[in-house]
Amino acid sequence: MSISLILPLILLAAACEQSSFPTTSEETEFSNSETTAFTAGLESAKISGQVAAQLAEVRRLTAPYHDHQIAAEDGWFIPLSPCVENPDLGGMGYHYGNSEYLGDGIHEPLKPEALLYEPQKNGKLRLVAVEYIVPFGEPETVGGAPVQGDQPFLFGQGFDNSPHVGPLGSWTLHVWLWRNNPSGMFAAYNPKVSCDFAF
Repeated sequence: MSISLILPLILLAAACEQSSFPTTSEETEFSNSETTAFTAGLESAKISGQVAAQLAEVRRLTAPYHDHQIAAEDGWFIPLSPCVENPDLGGMGYHYGNSEYLGDGIHEPLKPEALLYEPQKNGKLRLVAVEYIVPFGEPETVGGAPVQGDQPFLFGQGFDNSPHVGPLGSWTLHVWLWRNNPSGMFAAYNPKVSCDFAF
């Protein structure tokens, strides 16, 4: 299925998402612009219709988690990091993990291991992305060099090798579903995200 055929369905799903959040005009304006950016990001990344449908489902699943309290009640309550930012690449924000999914070694579209939140000036957290995390496990050694096994793929994207995530390192994949990322929907850092208001 081509992206041009599925875009109307994504826009319809996005309109339905907006009915459950947010409540202020500023947040509604943000939501509308991010939905437009999301669909533009799908087109610019040349994402297939099948992957676009999967991403729309992840957006539908995570829409209630703009309210961090609801995310925590549904399992994403484990703080995995302080607010993460790189002066040259941008930010990631705070990572909150789900204990049911962390460490299970499985990467399923509707079971992201972490939700990423950017701190806002008003003290609230804004949902910006999801992250999939697959631990390396015990590395094998070949010729004295550690081998971390096969690189996982999801949404047609290879996971990043992240040796500092988890006790033994992990494969990670960021998906910027809720904050447009000029570096790409699947880039690790987003130059539009900052920790300026970290607490």
